[in-house]
Amino acid sequence: MTLPETSIRWAKIRELLEDDGLEISPAGRQRVPTAYRMIDAITIESRPLKADLQRFGLHQPGCRALVDSQYGIGGLLAVVMSPSSATANASPVPNRSSVTAAST
Repeated sequence: MTLPETSIRWAKIRELLEDDGLEISPAGRQRVPTAYRMIDAITIESRPLKADLQRFGLHQPGCRALVDSQYGIGGLLAVVMSPSSATANASPVPNRSSVTAAST
């Protein structure tokens, strides 16, 4: 059975894969619940981080501007897209001349 990559999290697909009537190998029968336990654990662990990033994105001026001006962009995606969400302490990548001068 071939499924779209993201469909593994769909409730209907989970029911189908966990159904005792599904004809899969014993190894597959063991892997399905193990995989879903791992997906569930990662989902639970990632929720606070996702909420923090969404909150951050809604309060940063550059991120807020993206959210307000672009349909479909929320706080989380705005953090990834906005250059203003970069940390102030991040050092720029040195240009070639400064690397060459420093190494001589």
